[in-house]
Amino acid sequence: MRDQVRLYPTAFCNLIHRFTELLCLQHKALEGIIVVQTAIERYQSGPTCLTAIHCDLIQLCLVAKCLKPALHYLDIDYSELLTEDDQFDPKYVLLFHYYGGMVYTCLHDYSRALLFFTVCLSTPSVAISAIMVAAYKKFVLVSLLKFAKVVSLPRYCTHVMERAIKPLCGAYTEVARAYGSGKVDVIRQLINKYSETFSSDGNLGLVQRLEASARCNSVQRLTHTFMTLGLADVSARVGLRSVSEAEKYIRDMIEDGAIHASLNQAKQMVSFTENPENYDSLAMVEYIDEQIAECMTLERKLSALDRDLAVDPRYVHRSTSAGETDPFLYDEAVM
Repeated sequence: MRDQVRLYPTAFCNLIHRFTELLCLQHKALEGIIVVQTAIERYQSGPTCLTAIHCDLIQLCLVAKCLKPALHYLDIDYSELLTEDDQFDPKYVLLFHYYGGMVYTCLHDYSRALLFFTVCLSTPSVAISAIMVAAYKKFVLVSLLKFAKVVSLPRYCTHVMERAIKPLCGAYTEVARAYGSGKVDVIRQLINKYSETFSSDGNLGLVQRLEASARCNSVQRLTHTFMTLGLADVSARVGLRSVSEAEKYIRDMIEDGAIHASLNQAKQMVSFTENPENYDSLAMVEYIDEQIAECMTLERKLSALDRDLAVDPRYVHRSTSAGETDPFLYDEAVM
């Protein structure tokens, strides 16, 4: 089966693309997940090989609202692209990372979502695509939710892309400025003003998270100023409707670990405390060991890729040709 598929890779991939499209139109995406999973396993040369049909599986998982099968493929560090007839349409790389960012956004894993959107935006291109524009809009919103500001794109992203894409995202730029000022009322007004834009982009729910996130940020800022504060004062400073709503917000933030505080319901007071984590527990040591192991594994993969690239005939030919005409072969931003 695997050898037969590779005899006609373009036809096979087009078949999967069309199959996915029809299932989504007929609202039967769930039925196609296992089928496309099997197709990927039969088609790819290895577990770290990214194919043109990976994005179809992630799309089906999103449409079916069944995200668990997608995580297995999104958590893999891919080091190879499987081409069809020595060609690979970059659209499918963009779609894979765009859909992957959406999956992690749904799961509130904003760090991984930003990583996938960043890869989508930093993919080399001579012109921006609709996929990149959609990815940038979500990149702005997820940045605000994760870091309370729009983080800068990596230096290796083309400046042409940034200059061309930002004018197409005016509503998102306005929301980002309002979020930075901490004015919840202004954010609500902008959400109402551009609700049709956000809805057509499929980002209305994500934008609505910003309003609640802005209030949480306002509560967090209070912890840097006060040790003890009345719930009525919290309600007034944050812009909540009542003392009970302020109590609910603080209780939820304590449970989520967003702030460290204790509530006194009798006195209607909240006392802010320091982070109780001393970073000396067994769980913290295990976590650090896991992170070190991941870094060492990544270093070995990068070293292997570097060795393979150094002896690749196409790279040697291009670098030699560029070196003959340009003495400054290496970009200082990459080194």
